[in-house]
Amino acid sequence: MAAEDENQSGDEGLSTPQKVVAGAALGVAIPAAVGVAKKLLGDNDDESPSPRRAGSSRRTRSSGRERKTSARTKTAARKTGSRKTGSRKTSARKTGTARKTAARKSSAARKTTARKAGTARKTSARKTSARKTSARKTGARKTGARKTGSARKTSARKTTARRSSAARKTGARKTSARKAGARKTSARKTGARKTTARKTTARKAGTARKTAARRMRGRR
Repeated sequence: MAAEDENQSGDEGLSTPQKVVAGAALGVAIPAAVGVAKKLLGDNDDESPSPRRAGSSRRTRSSGRERKTSARTKTAARKTGSRKTGSRKTSARKTGTARKTAARKSSAARKTTARKAGTARKTSARKTSARKTSARKTGARKTGARKTGSARKTSARKTTARRSSAARKTGARKTSARKAGARKTSARKTGARKTTARKTTARKAGTARKTAARRMRGRR
């Protein structure tokens, strides 16, 4: 009864496959014990000396067989219980190892995800810095191009201003030279005209004098 109670209390904490295995072990152990008991009883029946001695010997043998049978059943029950305990320990070990393996896998996965996240952040930071550097270089190039263009425009404006001022000065000089030449030419022409006028008047005066003298001579 105690073995059965122990078996029942042990079966309550077992799973269905473990219960099936335990039942099969009990089913094998009990018929084996019964077969051994029958063989022992048959052997005792064959050896029958006297009725008194046979009765006493049968009683002692039957009591010994019962004791042996009970001891064997207890031993089988203990073995079955030890097997159940061993299966429980094995299942507990498997569960513990499975948990440890799962914990290791989860920690490894977490470390891997953390590493990937760190590398992704570093890569994004590098790309951002590279973009900023390229933007700065582009801005510097644009600024340099603007400065160069403005400098070229300023120099071109200065060159055109210089050329226009030089052309204006040259034109003014030419105009003043032309005016001076025209003045000189007009003065020369005016002097020549005056000289011819004087000569003409002198000639006229001389001819008039000559005519008057001739007239005076003719009157005399």
